[in-house]
Amino acid sequence: MDTEDHSDFELVDKRQLMQSSLVATARVFFVACLGIYVAKRNLVKTNDLKALSNLVEHLLLPCLIFTNFITTLDLTDWKFWLPCMLVSLLIILTGGGLGYLFSEFLVRNPRVRYIIMASCAFGHATSIQLYLVQSLSYLLDLIPSTYETSSLNRGIAYIMIVTLVNNLFRWSVGKKFIEYSKDNQVATQDAQAAQTNSTPQNAERSTTKSLKGFFNPPIIAALISVVICMIPPLKAYLADPTKFIHRAFFVPVQLTGRSLTPVIIIILGCSLGHGQLDTSRLDKMTLGSITIIRLLLLPSIGALTLFILSHLEIITDPTMVFVLILTYATPTAINILVQTTQIGDFSKEISQVLMLGYAFCTITMPFVLYLFFTTYI
Repeated sequence: MDTEDHSDFELVDKRQLMQSSLVATARVFFVACLGIYVAKRNLVKTNDLKALSNLVEHLLLPCLIFTNFITTLDLTDWKFWLPCMLVSLLIILTGGGLGYLFSEFLVRNPRVRYIIMASCAFGHATSIQLYLVQSLSYLLDLIPSTYETSSLNRGIAYIMIVTLVNNLFRWSVGKKFIEYSKDNQVATQDAQAAQTNSTPQNAERSTTKSLKGFFNPPIIAALISVVICMIPPLKAYLADPTKFIHRAFFVPVQLTGRSLTPVIIIILGCSLGHGQLDTSRLDKMTLGSITIIRLLLLPSIGALTLFILSHLEIITDPTMVFVLILTYATPTAINILVQTTQIGDFSKEISQVLMLGYAFCTITMPFVLYLFFTTYI
């Protein structure tokens, strides 16, 4: 560690780390309070939440995925994106595995098993990371690096790779987890009906329905974006602000996608405003355990994993380490609430998981930031 670099860090007010993490999570709380307000005023009714969730899945999220990936994702250099992509997948598998072990051996309630697994597996993947990378990029620039591009640009690119992996799995495997959590009685009735009407035509319709469920709008938008990103001339043409197609098509789609985050958080607030929290099917121990897994166990495992990968020189960019440790340390993804709202079950429970996670994230995130910067600077 360079003494001069360390002195530069000592000159930085350590309160900046606390302030940045507080602001990143306080934004969620403030907009969620607006959602609670409109719910209490009955401006958004319970039945409206499913329509808002469908709007998110079928319009806002695909627009955000498409435009963000086109403007920031670079898949031409596999050494740049492959380690980040593999670790992002490892985060999902580790969180899901911890959630499974907890639900299998401690909760032992099959009905909430997949909700717990989804809550532990899929963390917040974009906005918190973007804010922290942007607000703390001046500290990342103090870390010695051989890369010519700025830490801010590299950080945003890494975040988009993390977002790509999370969206692909959250809206395929994760959505199936949420659907499996639907009332057991409904599942049993469906199974009985399937046995009663077991014909080749019904089996074919079931397969078609499963394929349609997998290739939902966010997945399709991600796949189209990946294909375009692998064709640099086409990607550059769409992202060129001097081109007509960029001004007439790309910019309106981009503006539409930017409304995603506040809409999702308002859905969160409305769910809390309409919910009766004392009737939750997740007890206090389960809620607390999900929070501990997401905010304590996963960051600890992530720190060890990233230390080993850095020591083996599989990951050589400290900015990538920063983005990945943030992803290990974030609370449950708000998009999980969109999925539960669509199926009409467990929205209240996921709202509790989210609010508890974001509340405690204001305590745990500053420690993660401080440990990272004192290690590298």
